[in-house]
Amino acid sequence: MGFVEEVRKLSGNFAKRLDHLETEESTKHALVLPFIQMLDYATYDPTEVVPEFTADVGTKKDEKVDYALMRDGKPAILVECKTYGTNLNEKLQAQLHRYFLTTDARFGILTDGIVYKFFSDLDEDNKMDREPFLEFDMLDFDDSQIAWLEQFKKANFGLEKLVNAARELKYTARIKRLIAEELESPSEEFVRFIVGRVYEGRATPAIREQFRAYILRAFARLVQEQASPSPDASTRSSSQPSDTSPQVEPDVPSAEPPASQLSGWQSLATLKPVAVNGVSPKPLEIRFPDNSHCPIKSWSQVMAEVTVWLMRNNLLREDSLPIRRNSRYLVAKDPTHPTGKPFKNPQLVGHVFTEGNYSAHDHTVNARTVIEHVGQDPAKFAVRFD
Repeated sequence: MGFVEEVRKLSGNFAKRLDHLETEESTKHALVLPFIQMLDYATYDPTEVVPEFTADVGTKKDEKVDYALMRDGKPAILVECKTYGTNLNEKLQAQLHRYFLTTDARFGILTDGIVYKFFSDLDEDNKMDREPFLEFDMLDFDDSQIAWLEQFKKANFGLEKLVNAARELKYTARIKRLIAEELESPSEEFVRFIVGRVYEGRATPAIREQFRAYILRAFARLVQEQASPSPDASTRSSSQPSDTSPQVEPDVPSAEPPASQLSGWQSLATLKPVAVNGVSPKPLEIRFPDNSHCPIKSWSQVMAEVTVWLMRNNLLREDSLPIRRNSRYLVAKDPTHPTGKPFKNPQLVGHVFTEGNYSAHDHTVNARTVIEHVGQDPAKFAVRFD
């Protein structure tokens, strides 16, 4: 079994255990130890995994971190565990930060058994960064994240290689976030930069505001062009040597058409609705595995109608609810998330609720999650566009 399949199998097992976890110890045994074993560390061997590792801080004695993964007799990765569902906030990160200061470890993991936050000392030597360079959710991940996780397997572990990879991942993620913010709302500094590069006249406030609109249109067109590369571009890229090292995002643009080009029937297994100029494509109809059809007017109806069809065909039963993704319920008897917060846009479907407060993209992911949860194939579901 390859590592990707191993992660997916363990993810399925984790999802079945969540309703039975009430303590930190049960979280460790049901989730964290299997995760460590997946990285090929022998949890029963104290030369590889040391539970309750002593990490005294200053005058505080008997300070212990839950697990230390050892390399050459020294701690390489510290793992601090919390009860499943705990908010892994900065206060808990500070606790791991204290342990980090007193050991030779270059990596720390803070986890509730499902979400694993990976930290290092990239900003300042021997001082754990405030932000994780990688966050891996065992119930919501993609292949690029699995490729990063695989680097932490015992056989792949190389300190300098991993530190360099973590540095790349951390700063490329920051750059992506900054670009995304400029895509959504160009800052005054960015507008001034662009105007100064492309406009030869006097950059008055009116001119800058005009260019702000130009920048938004240019971004939208660029995204659309990248989503649909020309045949010549794909031929050129295929002739280049391939790089198999992990990347934050795949280098090859998605072949899915942007919102304005979605037409006909699109399989729910591969559908990726891309918003153009902030507008998502409008779904018109959904088709089910038995070839029945249902008209729809919104993305929240995709999720609702999938739920209706699964319940009608006795594939999804009320006694199997709730179904969750990350920290939110997708389908539940009561419209309240595990955090105690109510659904923002509850959709009543028979006697159960679905959450309607999602983007078009997330609604498709959520629908696929529910379909796969009951053992069905999303490829047999399709959505129609004009």
